[in-house]
Amino acid sequence: MSSKDQQSQCKKIKLYNSEIMDLQFKIEKISQILKDFDEHSLQVDDKKKITIKTTPKVNKNIANVLNISYEECVNLPTKIILKKLSEEQKKSKNVAMEKLKFITTISQSLLHLATIRHKK
Repeated sequence: MSSKDQQSQCKKIKLYNSEIMDLQFKIEKISQILKDFDEHSLQVDDKKKITIKTTPKVNKNIANVLNISYEECVNLPTKIILKKLSEEQKKSKNVAMEKLKFITTISQSLLHLATIRHKK
């Protein structure tokens, strides 16, 4: 691996690290939104369906996390919102894990190369 290749890999590591931090923030934001669904706002009707009332502030946060308009978010049923939030959280975790695996692999390769060069 040439010096340019190593520099390129280091830049990828920095970029992926930044992206992982962004994903971590997004995952934490989704977790907080899910916690914001106050138990006292749950209403169980005769069919045992649960409807959840949210405040406009929560809806804006949800819209931002899901990258949809506020109006679209307000019009979505709660069940769909919760499903989308769970899917987005799972997707973000999977992407973060893949990026971490890449960083680990590249870091090990760079460390191995540095060890070989040091022995020479």
